[in-house]
Amino acid sequence: MTTTTATTTTRQPCLFRVSPFVDRIGLSRPEDLVLFFFLLAGLIARIRNYLAGISFYVDESALANNLVNLNLSQLFGPLEQNQIAPIGFCVIEKLIILVFGNHEYAFRFLPFIAGSVAVIFAFVAVYRALGTVPAILCAAQLAVIKEPLYYANNLKPYASDLAIALGLVILAWTSELPDISRKRFFSLFIAGIVAVWFSFPSLFVLGAITIVYLTGLLRNRQWRPAVPIIIMGLTWLTSFAIQYYLLKSGGQYDNLTDIWTNRFAVLWPRSLEDIKTNYFLLTYVFRNPLWTSHPIISVPLYLAGCVLLWQKDKRFLLLILLPLVINFIASGLHTYPFRDRLLQYAVIFLFTPIAFCLTWLVTKKFKHGWVKWAGIFMIIANLAEPTVFTIKHIITPRKYEEMKPVVNYLIDHKTHNDRLYIYAHAMKTFTYYQNQLQLEYKSLTISPDWNNCTPESIGKEIRKLSGRVWLIFGHAKQFKGVDYEARFLKAADKHGKRIDQYVDAGASTYLYEFPKSRPRMQNS
Repeated sequence: MTTTTATTTTRQPCLFRVSPFVDRIGLSRPEDLVLFFFLLAGLIARIRNYLAGISFYVDESALANNLVNLNLSQLFGPLEQNQIAPIGFCVIEKLIILVFGNHEYAFRFLPFIAGSVAVIFAFVAVYRALGTVPAILCAAQLAVIKEPLYYANNLKPYASDLAIALGLVILAWTSELPDISRKRFFSLFIAGIVAVWFSFPSLFVLGAITIVYLTGLLRNRQWRPAVPIIIMGLTWLTSFAIQYYLLKSGGQYDNLTDIWTNRFAVLWPRSLEDIKTNYFLLTYVFRNPLWTSHPIISVPLYLAGCVLLWQKDKRFLLLILLPLVINFIASGLHTYPFRDRLLQYAVIFLFTPIAFCLTWLVTKKFKHGWVKWAGIFMIIANLAEPTVFTIKHIITPRKYEEMKPVVNYLIDHKTHNDRLYIYAHAMKTFTYYQNQLQLEYKSLTISPDWNNCTPESIGKEIRKLSGRVWLIFGHAKQFKGVDYEARFLKAADKHGKRIDQYVDAGASTYLYEFPKSRPRMQNS
């Protein structure tokens, strides 16, 4: 006689009631439908932006110029045009363009794949530690917020920074921390050695992993297993140090630290201004790169989430908190900024405590029912604006500096004797497309740095021009409230005759006829 024993499966509380529609399409829980919607929206937006073939922006063009002009061995040294990027990232990009050609689709393929995979990694990393609902909230937020969507179609390593950081957390996390199998230890050891060559901030994540493993072992007085962990951490640091030495030797890093001045923290605040600097850096992260609600709402949610995570699993909290702490210290030492796109790798580390707190508000049974609805409202508030932004991008991808059609227009409309006069901050983008599209010209002059120009100096510059001259504008036409393109065109209209123009998003060109009696432009 066979006895059948009934078993029950414990499921997490649902955010909403299961509807007949959900059952009809084959999804057993409404959370599955939410996840499916945001994953699909994020993926479609990334594919749409990738296939749009948007022109390179100024920093993309600068890195592309390096990748095109330098050979593989030269990528193991400092780059030009104030660029610095992980050597492994540059080598893979170089191999891709050697195989598939010099165009936007080839250059952006790696960031596109990394940015798409990162959304899946976000769900897996949080799900393994905290369960379904926080994982869905994290994946949904990452799928639609502005910065990860943009950098998934951008020739910079920020999308791969994010994917690698999450991949390392997935590889390192186990509920039996710090006890790990030999296979996992070896995989993590090799992954860390490789990761630092593809992502600078991966060192912060690896540092956090080392600290979490060591504290767990030393707290239990397990001295012998701590030795290979220490060796592993030192090996990762050595691997990074080799790359750091190769890239720092050319002085580009020193130039970048000057540019990043307002992105560094103050480790030992000595004045009210220092405190304000740190306060701004620590709260601005919730707007960029995270794009949550106002910091007045986000900061309490984040802090409450950290308290709740501390109660649930201290080790996982340390794993996602320590990379930010190490990054902040590095920022105070003026080695790596704590702001904007350079924090892309930490988007999920920043949002996980918020997601966990919102899950707690929605799923815990409170005496007052309004608490649950307040949590649901805050979830919707966090996702509403980014979702609208993503849908707009699906309909019409945002363009930033469309220099490619401008150069094509010049190829089709300029004559042999026409001269080119280019805005200084558009030179990197123009150089890439001029070489790619093989634009030929008789003479090209680069403007002074117009950010410091007065109307008088611009007028003086205009009076040097003679004959048919194409004025070319691009990135940063406006600076500190001054529209330098408009100011320059006003002076050009006064001293010459405008006979043609082509204007696109973020880039433009204008053909002028100036009196020929003026001194000729100098070739650059």
